[in-house]
Amino acid sequence: MNEEYLALNEELMQSNEQLFNAKSVIEERENLLTQITDNVPEFISLINNDFEYEFANNGYARAFRSDKEEIRGQKVNNILDKETYDKAFPFFSTVVGRRKRIVRKLATISRWTRTHYPHKL
Repeated sequence: MNEEYLALNEELMQSNEQLFNAKSVIEERENLLTQITDNVPEFISLINNDFEYEFANNGYARAFRSDKEEIRGQKVNNILDKETYDKAFPFFSTVVGRRKRIVRKLATISRWTRTHYPHKL
């Protein structure tokens, strides 16, 4: 019986180590992704189904005269002025909750930006 507990304990320790290692890799990649998104010319934000910001890059935060940490958790209508929000709402309501569409839209915006504003890159 003791041997079974020891074997189970060893398995749990190995699983715990694997989880810790996976968490470290995820954190490293998240930091790298943040560094990348903070250094691209596009404004990038991630909005959840409740229309709250989960992420905003530095460019987005600067555009709205805020800090990206202050934006996180805020409702979109608290950050954008009413006119901008009203114009953007149809886009937000279409893509919120559909992250694949957001990624495609960002790629399109990025291509458009490179085509129309190459001198800014």
